[in-house]
Amino acid sequence: MITRMGCWVRAMRCLCPVLGVVLLLAPVQVRGLEERPPAQGARQVLHEDFEGPLVGWRLGRRHRRVGAEEAYRGEGALAATVPVEKSGATLERTITLRPHRLYRLLLHARADPPGRLTVWRRTAGRRVVLANWKAVDETWRAYEIVFSSGSGGPTRLGLVTPSTHYGPPTTMWVDEIRLFEEPLRPSRILGGRRGVADAVVAAPAPGGAWAAWQAFSEGRDVLFAARLVWRRGRLVPGHRWRLAEGAILDPALQTDGDGAWIAWSEEIADDWEIRLAHLGEQGPLEVRTVAPAPATDIHPAVAVLDGRPW
Repeated sequence: MITRMGCWVRAMRCLCPVLGVVLLLAPVQVRGLEERPPAQGARQVLHEDFEGPLVGWRLGRRHRRVGAEEAYRGEGALAATVPVEKSGATLERTITLRPHRLYRLLLHARADPPGRLTVWRRTAGRRVVLANWKAVDETWRAYEIVFSSGSGGPTRLGLVTPSTHYGPPTTMWVDEIRLFEEPLRPSRILGGRRGVADAVVAAPAPGGAWAAWQAFSEGRDVLFAARLVWRRGRLVPGHRWRLAEGAILDPALQTDGDGAWIAWSEEIADDWEIRLAHLGEQGPLEVRTVAPAPATDIHPAVAVLDGRPW
């Protein structure tokens, strides 16, 4: 039955070829010493320099205003000391997103001792963590998150500066928060007339993201993975690897800080197995089979805890 299902899916790909255009709708986080300039056509919708009244922001009880001597630039910044574990100081604001746009949140932060910075977004009651930086250090640096608006509407942004959930007690400073709205541009990561299905994108990756997708070519599925990098305001493949071919379904992707874990269903000797591999800058490492006992194993999901896949 599963074999017939896989054949039906592959047959539909033949009947409905896709031109290889994948919309990158997952959040992406970037950390760098230099700010990336706004893309052409970008519109700044928020700028907070902590020099005047804080309009629209909700501060955590541990937040305090500081002067020019502690700021990244200008006359003020925001600081918070969290002396205990499993706590945090959260700066929150509700913004209204326009549909089908990319938003780039840029902020500057430092911490002493090094600590954890977390950014989340709550839309329609569902909270999603957009970014985690585990070791914000004593030097002022730019931190960036890019996310899509989907259908748009009100969303609540939360900046936990700092978070001591899985991070040490510390003092963190934050300054120069900007939010840019940019046109949503599709990025072509696979060209040519071949069927493409089950495209997934995972973030973060320093300076880009990870992507995986299936192509149907010459009567078989081919599973690809790619390291995506920013070029001229778009994410494009930097390196691309061919992971498997044959009967393949359901790729799932999750980053772990050093790379990404990818899992997929693959038919091997008339038995559907879950396959797992780690992706790094040099490509995929050892491919292993999860639960190799005979069974119909499909629809994998991947989570990472303390650097280990689950």
